[in-house]
Amino acid sequence: PVNFNPKDQTIDTPSNSFPQFNANFQYGDIGAPSKMKEGGREFVILGNNYWRTVMLNMAARAGKWYCEWKINEGNRTQAGIVYQSATGLPPTADDTVLGDWAGGISWAYQSQDQGDTAGDLVTGGSASSFGSSLTAQDTFCIALDLENDRLHFGKNGTWQNSSDPTSGSSGIDISARSTAGAASTPAWVFFAASCFNSNIGVNAGQGDMGTITIASAQSPDDGIGVFEYDVPAGYHALCTKNLALYGG
Repeated sequence: PVNFNPKDQTIDTPSNSFPQFNANFQYGDIGAPSKMKEGGREFVILGNNYWRTVMLNMAARAGKWYCEWKINEGNRTQAGIVYQSATGLPPTADDTVLGDWAGGISWAYQSQDQGDTAGDLVTGGSASSFGSSLTAQDTFCIALDLENDRLHFGKNGTWQNSSDPTSGSSGIDISARSTAGAASTPAWVFFAASCFNSNIGVNAGQGDMGTITIASAQSPDDGIGVFEYDVPAGYHALCTKNLALYGG
């Protein structure tokens, strides 16, 4: 774990582990000191004028997955996904922002004005009007449907842009990742976020930890994982047990 403190606890067991940040899964100003805290679940770029993108260290290529990112301080942030194409992830570069990665291999919902408009959807360096803006203490909700290649973004439990994660047809079309793998195998998809002078925490099902506080615990249908907001029917927490069952 990264910068682990005895007060930080997860619900990992020998038979089931949840993802966290990893120093090998980040892009941007890599020369700056690592800013990962709370057992690898809080990402801090406060007081530093550069962008950095961090990915969780587990990915899936099938199944339906749910994740939450809370803006703890600041609000120049993006949260979303990136897929690993057959040629690998983008090369390391300064000021890398998730939605700006070339080729449409990432999709991000952004919090505030940062060259584009607050609440925009950003992919391949292009922004489009999408949903409400977010600020400190707001939560990005992400439902990733790899059965239908659809992506859904929410704010504080409300799905944006008339999205319904249970429909199998609404949301953002991410079918590009299905043809970006090797042969007939779709690309792996990671949950990810970008920060600029901000602090964002992730809950991939671990629940309370450090500055991430769950006020109203909600669990997926299978009972594995604890989240702040209601998990759409049929979606799972990303963890080793569920990846073995549904993750491709």
